[in-house]
Amino acid sequence: KLRRTRPELKRVRIVTHGTSGRASNKISQDVNGFSLCNAGQHGEIKGRGIYCSLGDVVSTEYSAGEPKGTMLLILLLTTDNIDEKYGSWTKYEFGTKFENVIVIHESCLMLVLGKVVPSSSRTIDRGRTEDSA
Repeated sequence: KLRRTRPELKRVRIVTHGTSGRASNKISQDVNGFSLCNAGQHGEIKGRGIYCSLGDVVSTEYSAGEPKGTMLLILLLTTDNIDEKYGSWTKYEFGTKFENVIVIHESCLMLVLGKVVPSSSRTIDRGRTEDSA
């Protein structure tokens, strides 16, 4: 339905969202995924919305009560160029020299793929871990 009513939304991007273990389990199990009713519990620096990272760097800092690096993997429906101004999201810089965070203001543009939990083994050299060394 979105495709017919909003044809400019033609790209699918993978973004990440760091959150507590309890919240990530609730989000993953909910058929609707994210709810804007819960948005803003940890700040609204760029307005009310769901804050996601365009990579994994920012999201890993928000995995409270989980192993560092735990995050939700999300598909986000966007326009060709997410740098352009668009009412459904706001892009901004967080602790780096480039814009790496996007605030989604419409949860219907998101599909939660699932929760990513890092391996407990530490990587030493090109795929070999302490356990396999």
